[in-house]
Amino acid sequence: MQDPDITLFELRDALADAEGVQIHHSSIADLLSRLGFTYKKSRWLRPSAAAPM
Repeated sequence: MQDPDITLFELRDALADAEGVQIHHSSIADLLSRLGFTYKKSRWLRPSAAAPM
């Protein structure tokens, strides 16, 4: 089973290993962005001031 989360650097290295393609990670990011893929940060919520300690 493949890991669904992969960094741009890991993707770059996988392309180099599998296909011999040498590419900069920012080029991959640009392509994915043009294709509609986005990086969604995990949501971190600060605790409410009214929350009991």
